[in-house]
Amino acid sequence: MSVSLVDLKQGIGNGMNIRQIKLMIGHQTYEVFFEDFETPGKTV
Repeated sequence: MSVSLVDLKQGIGNGMNIRQIKLMIGHQTYEVFFEDFETPGKTV
């Protein structure tokens, strides 16, 4: 498993998609999808 830091402004529309999951209890939860997304090795 690895973790990568991604700037949202650069990622959205370049292979990263974020969708909000609506909950009844007032919390905010999101799904994050990566499709053909590339990030430099230094961010891992």
